[in-house]
Amino acid sequence: MAVYTVHEPPMKAEQSQPDPERFVFVRDGFSFWAFLLPPLWMLWHRLWLMFLGYVIVATALQVALNLSYTMAQAFGWNWSENQPPKKEARFSLVYTIAILVGALIVVTGIDPLQLTILSMVLTAATLPISIVPFLVLMNDKYYVKEHGNGWFSNAVLCLIIALALLVTLVAIPLQIFGGR
Repeated sequence: MAVYTVHEPPMKAEQSQPDPERFVFVRDGFSFWAFLLPPLWMLWHRLWLMFLGYVIVATALQVALNLSYTMAQAFGWNWSENQPPKKEARFSLVYTIAILVGALIVVTGIDPLQLTILSMVLTAATLPISIVPFLVLMNDKYYVKEHGNGWFSNAVLCLIIALALLVTLVAIPLQIFGGR
């Protein structure tokens, strides 16, 4: 037996009673394709805002999970998809904190564009710090023997470091003193 839900549109200003001709009947049921491929189903049925919300939530969860995996690998923690959260407490804690911090940023009303610009500036500031050790290591004959960098690779790396420093020196004051 088919089950339908009835949706009554809002009444127009000149109406005193609802118009039954405008009622919409929607068949209730299970959609196999919506269950199997939700994003494609949403796009096919032109549910743009629902699709956008789905993508935002999925991306936020993926970023939090990526942060948790990265921290677990960096600090040598145990982590696994197959273990309960109790066995991988640090990994689960980082994942939970990442989700809560993301939700807190949304709730406080911080401008996401300003936050993105600030994170880009901080990333540019860490670039020289992360590249210089590689430059030193790739020129150390003890570790890399004959596979070390040549003059061209060293010149390109020095140029990248100089550009990153320049971007950092320009962007941090602009971020602090510029804008609104």
